[in-house]
Amino acid sequence: MFKFTIRKLLLLTLVVGLIVGWGLRERQLQAKVDRAVEFHSKAWALEKAALDAGWKVEWYNETNEPLLVVTGRTTRRYPLTAAPPLD
Repeated sequence: MFKFTIRKLLLLTLVVGLIVGWGLRERQLQAKVDRAVEFHSKAWALEKAALDAGWKVEWYNETNEPLLVVTGRTTRRYPLTAAPPLD
């Protein structure tokens, strides 16, 4: 039969805990990357559509809030509230 000491069980618990913690952290980071890529692709599409329409497009980052300013016949300011946080 197997003989496990308390030391071996604690070491096994530590190793399993580290692996599970690392895996959860990697999953969280990948989710943040996926959200950022999705946001940037949508922002790029909006910018391209505005440029194709002959508008001038400027990006501002006032007060840590992304803002799109599109100037055509009129100037419009679009706050990009769907942007993922940059933490």
